[in-house]
Amino acid sequence: MRNDASASWHGFEYQGKVTLYQVLKRINYLLEEEKVEEISRYSFKVEGKEDFDIYEDDNLIELNQVKAQYTKKNVSGYMEAIIKLYLRESDNSNIGLKFHTVVEIADWNDKFENSFNTELANIKEKINQKKKEINDKKTEIEVDKTKEKTKASLEKQCKRLLIDFEKIKEEHKKLVDAGANGVKSGVNLVAYEIDGVMNNYCSSEKIEELIKLEIKTYFYLLTKRIKKMIQIST
Repeated sequence: MRNDASASWHGFEYQGKVTLYQVLKRINYLLEEEKVEEISRYSFKVEGKEDFDIYEDDNLIELNQVKAQYTKKNVSGYMEAIIKLYLRESDNSNIGLKFHTVVEIADWNDKFENSFNTELANIKEKINQKKKEINDKKTEIEVDKTKEKTKASLEKQCKRLLIDFEKIKEEHKKLVDAGANGVKSGVNLVAYEIDGVMNNYCSSEKIEELIKLEIKTYFYLLTKRIKKMIQIST
């Protein structure tokens, strides 16, 4: 239990650091571009639709999912989460879908399609299982000896199963239409610049270094802006 709690806490801690880094990075970008007035247009929501969401003028523009499992290094371990993220807002091209990881997913390019097809088969199996559950409920309802109270309860259960069934079927169709390439291009594996090299992951230690760097950059840009304002006023 202690290990589970520790792993869970590490996940929340890493998620918080990634969120803080992305906030600082956006602020510094706007400061550097001399667009200070635009900073207030952006807001970050933690644990919204995803681990953190970004809004511009109250409009959702980005969903971010953060994964901090050091033991998961293959795309197969993340495919279910990737698909869920894709299905969130895949119909809206104005919303970016970002995926952050603490370790490198070495086979992201080589095994993405295979892992996607495996998950697609799992979803198909869920559809068949849900269909069987619905048919079983219908059979129970049709049995003459079923009491009215029990029958009403079974009908409610059947209705809920039908809603779930239609939702899963719709999602499956959306994924089939998109294909592995559509999902892969829709979900952006976020790159971090570490020691001058771009990496599609960021360790806990490195994210702390990047945060410190952004804080230093923030004070440098702020000081630079203040000096410029003083010069203009004099």
